[in-house]
Amino acid sequence: MSFSTSVAARTKAQLDAVIRIRKAAILDLCGSTIAATPVLTGLLQGNWQSSLGSPREGELNIRPMNMAIAESVGTVSGMKGDEVFYFRNNCPHAWPCEMGWSKKAPAGMLRRNVARVNQIIKRACKGGAL
Repeated sequence: MSFSTSVAARTKAQLDAVIRIRKAAILDLCGSTIAATPVLTGLLQGNWQSSLGSPREGELNIRPMNMAIAESVGTVSGMKGDEVFYFRNNCPHAWPCEMGWSKKAPAGMLRRNVARVNQIIKRACKGGAL
């Protein structure tokens, strides 16, 4: 094997590892956020929407938490390289709930999980999020 072939193979392996870690960290963040979302009717929890390239618009009808998680998994699985991943909740009461309005989630849903993003990335690096 030539030196340039060896370097190319090593570079590809490293890029593949970075993509795997990125995907694992995103899935951990999404799943943790959805699970931390308070449930009254299920509307807020099921309205976490995942997309690539541009954020999704509009509010969804009530759907179970596992459908929101499955959407995240499907979206992340289809992600290539450094595509922009969007994770959004379009319910009108998502922002007040995120800012402490709900007694069930006084620390919010997304911000409390974003605060532990370093832990999430470290776990993904170790392969613990897959």
